[in-house]
Amino acid sequence: MLEIGYLMRGEIIWHKGAGAGVSMAWGSWQSAANPVLRDTHEYILVFSKGSFSRKKPDDKEDTIAREQFMEWTKSVWIMNPESAKKVGHPAPFRLSCLIGLSSYTPSKVT
Repeated sequence: MLEIGYLMRGEIIWHKGAGAGVSMAWGSWQSAANPVLRDTHEYILVFSKGSFSRKKPDDKEDTIAREQFMEWTKSVWIMNPESAKKVGHPAPFRLSCLIGLSSYTPSKVT
């Protein structure tokens, strides 16, 4: 990403909470034969293109409330995932959090 002009802002650990599921590695259940870690988190890598800051256009407004800003600027997000079938992705976090944190209204995010 750095080679193509993106700057690393940081990473978010998305703790999926109770929505992480209860799947087990049954082949090694309670055994040291082959313990398998169960992923209950995902990494969200956050990049900026070209610059860390953006000038706020005169005709746009921030899209994020104080409480959201305070929660979403933490490096650990604790939230249940959306339905993977519903959104069509195996790690379906709420994309609205990232959009709200990094966009103005009205904006078109593609």
